[in-house]
Amino acid sequence: MNEVEGHIIKILWSEPLESNLKKLSVGLVVEDINKREETKISGYMNIEPYPSVNDYIIAVRTRDKFKDTILCSYIGMKSKKENVKSSGVEKIENDVNHLALKPVEIKLSHNQQEAFNYITMNLPIEKVILLQGSAGTGKSTLTKNICNYYRENKNQMVCAIAPTHKSKKIIKNILNKDSFIPVSSLTIASILGKIREHSYVGTKTYSSGNNKKLSMYSLFIIDEVSMIQDEDLRLIVEYVRKMKKQLLVIGDSNQIPCPTAKYVVTNVVEKADSYIFTDETITKLTLTEIVRQAEHSPIIRLASYIRDHLHDDLSFREIAMATEFTNCIRYENAYDLFRDLYRKDEVNSCRIIAYTNASVKTHNMEIRMSLDYDDEFVVGELMTGYNNIGWPELIIENGEDYYITRIQKTNIYIIGGFSGLVGRIIDLEICDVKVVVKNLFFININHPSNLQFINRLIELGEILNSTHSTKNDYKNYMELKNSVIFTEDIYKYDGRIFTESTFKETHSLLFTNINEIIVDNAVKNNALSKKINTTYTDIIDERIKDVNKVFGDSETFADRYKVIEKDIYYGYGITAHKSQGSTYQNVIFDETDFQKITNRWNFKYGKLESRIKEKNQLRYVGYTRAKEKLFVICDL
Repeated sequence: MNEVEGHIIKILWSEPLESNLKKLSVGLVVEDINKREETKISGYMNIEPYPSVNDYIIAVRTRDKFKDTILCSYIGMKSKKENVKSSGVEKIENDVNHLALKPVEIKLSHNQQEAFNYITMNLPIEKVILLQGSAGTGKSTLTKNICNYYRENKNQMVCAIAPTHKSKKIIKNILNKDSFIPVSSLTIASILGKIREHSYVGTKTYSSGNNKKLSMYSLFIIDEVSMIQDEDLRLIVEYVRKMKKQLLVIGDSNQIPCPTAKYVVTNVVEKADSYIFTDETITKLTLTEIVRQAEHSPIIRLASYIRDHLHDDLSFREIAMATEFTNCIRYENAYDLFRDLYRKDEVNSCRIIAYTNASVKTHNMEIRMSLDYDDEFVVGELMTGYNNIGWPELIIENGEDYYITRIQKTNIYIIGGFSGLVGRIIDLEICDVKVVVKNLFFININHPSNLQFINRLIELGEILNSTHSTKNDYKNYMELKNSVIFTEDIYKYDGRIFTESTFKETHSLLFTNINEIIVDNAVKNNALSKKINTTYTDIIDERIKDVNKVFGDSETFADRYKVIEKDIYYGYGITAHKSQGSTYQNVIFDETDFQKITNRWNFKYGKLESRIKEKNQLRYVGYTRAKEKLFVICDL
């Protein structure tokens, strides 16, 4: 057989021959870098140490460890072997021991190479290094190269850490591309062992982190650091230094900070970026060369201009004129454009990005109309997770994208003692892995047959939200709540039922962050607290007395009235916050919605809160989600 030079892009099967674990029957798909084509090969491979790890993409360390890997691989890939056989791929018995199967190397830019050299030489000494850069500077490519270097040459146990489930999957896919043994990827909550604690239905509070899981790894790569709480980041940094491990942090200070970020107070109040961007004890390497897109790209021009004017209050007219941006569209043309750009077989083909949940809801409704979707759900519908459901395996993940693959109407569904429930049994395909989650019950919240079930769930929610509720109340509520799927946030106040949008319209004061009013378990005497106490008598004192519930960083007074939290919703439009970390082929950016971000009075600090930087960071995130084309809804 002729020698093939390339890299393995798929392992069709790997199986020990008879009882001889030193010989492996393999089927591989190899991309030949000379012919630029894929070649299927199969045969026998001896399991022996190789003189250089670069001789074979399957990393070989010691024979015993490699045996373990093969056994695990065999168990996990047996079904793939059967699929290959059924498709008629012939097994060719050739000696493939001599093949030079080498990964195709991605050439680094000069800027990237300098950073690579510094990190690989100095990270073992300094222990913590920050790699930062704006959109398009190749942080992901460089991170992949660094990860490969450490695994192949330093025999390091690597763990990638990300702030959310969605960002975890993105960094996991980047680091594990063309890899035989995957890099572990965990959310910050998982690596620190944080779990959701008993609180109001609408408040998410988590237990303090610990470092027990950290001991399993020697090198950590934290991605999207701007979205991680300072307390969690400090815990990991301190552990790494104390235990003499290594930490590479990846970030971009132009992106939006963590939603629970603290404030910087000077003559004005402003949300703080992650502390790591200004920590003088940590070396910072900055990528500046644009490599992801051409420098003349309108997306890069927009992003660079925003980056250089983060603190300037700019109209989009000024931004467009300065960058010669011309892809401006009117609101009424956005949905026809979306319909032209969106491809049902390509999950990341297009998104509309807005600021508020209300605008996201409007965009999703309008897009469904433009796609001629009359029913509440249709096969092929794009959905996005808004909540985590399922334990220990998640059924629905916050931020995950799904396609509806099957819909079955039912009026005989049974949950515990509740029968004859009406709704739809739906199968969802996880878009990026093509795994189908079956038989999820989407309840019809307005059907009279479901009234008894809905009322019981609301009753349990009110018990959980009441003063001095217990962890058992939380358990009772969640057991019933997680048996069905909801697509709407529901509030109950003064005996009436509200959706989120209607509740905000009629009771906007209740959406005040409690931390502006309650400081160190005492009421902060200001105009806002007086107005709330006048309108909603005793609500502040009742919250202070409810000692069983930890104060949430993002908690609002409205949280105690939320009785049902939505799990999933249409995925054509999303907020800029939810889009961070993702990339789409095309983006339609609703600039008109971001004009709602204006300076406001911060009652906690008694000073003006400047939101100019926040608005520009959100713009920056929204613009840079687009890979090919960006369109901006605006009135020039």
